[in-house]
Amino acid sequence: MNRPNFQTMSRKELRAYVLAHREDNEAFYAFVDRLHESVAVTEAAVVKWLHFQHPNQTINKLPESYSSLTLTDSEGNQTEVKIQNMGSSLPTNKPLIELLINDTIAERHKEIRKVITVFVSKNESNAKQLETELTEANFDSRAQSSLVVGYIEPGGTFQSL
Repeated sequence: MNRPNFQTMSRKELRAYVLAHREDNEAFYAFVDRLHESVAVTEAAVVKWLHFQHPNQTINKLPESYSSLTLTDSEGNQTEVKIQNMGSSLPTNKPLIELLINDTIAERHKEIRKVITVFVSKNESNAKQLETELTEANFDSRAQSSLVVGYIEPGGTFQSL
């Protein structure tokens, strides 16, 4: 039997293969590597965007989280930036967005720290739809710091909205 080339498979094809061949560890690790690459591309894009938006602030990755960064201004004030990578598989993102915003609001009560939730989507049309849904989901003024910053094009290029 010929082994499939996991590098040439789309993420969707690779996922389907892993689900159909659960005993294939090589396929599983290839899929996990692909997921990590996607997260790394998104994080790098958000860091670049943050540098552009906040040029005089220091950006650090929070060690205890794979999806959070901190912005620190010259006076030592910190803002936590939570990165949410939104896929295109959900028919509507509103329930998930509301859940993420509520989690962010709940975390604000634990510490006195400003939190920004940054959403990144897979393509321009999904990003614009997500932006509309996020605007509609902002039912609480404490969630106004949630925003869609852009999308990742095929090949990993970040585009701002």
